[in-house]
Amino acid sequence: MFNTGLFFISILIDLSLLLNINLIICVYRNEDNLNCFRLRCTLYTQALKL
Repeated sequence: MFNTGLFFISILIDLSLLLNINLIICVYRNEDNLNCFRLRCTLYTQALKL
């Protein structure tokens, strides 16, 4: 039980890092905020499917 909880937490941390990296890339490239939001939404939905 403890191992599965730890695994779930590590997945959450990895996803938050991915989202932050993608957000930083969007800001750095000065792309449209809507594109960044769409990218984050797709990542969130992929995370929920896991």
